[in-house]
Amino acid sequence: MLVGRFLFMARVTALVFAVGLASADQIHAQTNAKPVPVPAGAQASATAAAKSQLRFQEAEAIRKAILLLQQGDKDYKGHRANAVKAAKAAAKILDDQVMKSGNPQVKAVTNAEKATVKKTDQAEKLSVTVHETQASSDTQLKNAGELLAEVRKTLAQNKQPKVLAHVDTAIKEIETALAIK
Repeated sequence: MLVGRFLFMARVTALVFAVGLASADQIHAQTNAKPVPVPAGAQASATAAAKSQLRFQEAEAIRKAILLLQQGDKDYKGHRANAVKAAKAAAKILDDQVMKSGNPQVKAVTNAEKATVKKTDQAEKLSVTVHETQASSDTQLKNAGELLAEVRKTLAQNKQPKVLAHVDTAIKEIETALAIK
């Protein structure tokens, strides 16, 4: 009975993850249309739209890292969970900026991806602890760390200290988690 429930919850978690990524990718593909020429008088508006698009892309990469972290084992003495918490805080700041000044398509994708993370949170709370191989779990954490490191470069270039601080915390927590044997 417990094994059946475990398999069911593992399948549900995988399904939620796959469906969420597929729907977000479909919506995201719609936002990657060719840019529309901007009239000369709309320079400030175009700059705001470009910043909003950049924030959206940064938040999207952070959410992908969150999903990878959530798939990892929970046996990292709380450091994996701390990394998720810090990454969520970073994504929230960016999401708030996108929801304030983004276009309707970007806002729709943001909401869809936030819903995917929320569904994964709920599935994680309902599921029994999955003990995958340590190497597999470590790889997921490493991949999440690499995504966050890439986003970190952009955040530093664009002088986003609050978001950068959360991403730095997440990266540090991942490094600490991976040092645990």
